[in-house]
Amino acid sequence: MADGELAPFEGVVEASWELDENQTGTVTNSQATNILELGTSYFTLDCRVECRDRDELDVWKAFFTRRRFRAFSFTMWPTLRPRPRDITVLSDAGLTLDNVDTDNWTVTLSGLAAGAVIHEGDPIGYRTAANGYWIGHAMFETTADGSGVATIPVLPVPRAPHASTPAPQRIRPLGEFKLTEKPRIPEKFDDFPVSFKARQIIT
Repeated sequence: MADGELAPFEGVVEASWELDENQTGTVTNSQATNILELGTSYFTLDCRVECRDRDELDVWKAFFTRRRFRAFSFTMWPTLRPRPRDITVLSDAGLTLDNVDTDNWTVTLSGLAAGAVIHEGDPIGYRTAANGYWIGHAMFETTADGSGVATIPVLPVPRAPHASTPAPQRIRPLGEFKLTEKPRIPEKFDDFPVSFKARQIIT
């Protein structure tokens, strides 16, 4: 058992990634809202699996057993959106992470095609200095310059990259999660549903 094990993907029919703002707010008499930031935003994951047979169910059950509930993390890519919106992007070969600006919430990529468009919501991921996994999405449409460089506003707030991080990923980028509640695995005669919820870890 170890942190960061890749989750099974057999039978996933729903995988909702929601960005949660880690904040609280109060409303004054003048209806102004005072926002208190409790930390950076993060993704929550709500997944539903329809296993085709008991063998697939056993794979998922064993995976959850190895998590020891909240003790060990797992990794997962956006299952129902594994690629950028641009369907011509088939590889991340040659892509480089040039800069991470944690103050301005941007990452700079090079090795893109000149004029390539990074669309709102496109996923981006890389390994962090703490040897974790950061995944975020583009907040605004961004166009690469003539040299194939683009500085992309992202959320959650990016983290410092690993000194020897592999190339950033737009195809199947990994996020790291821990379960937030016990997985639901009802035993049925000829139906094998599984559902679970998790919260992103950002280190």
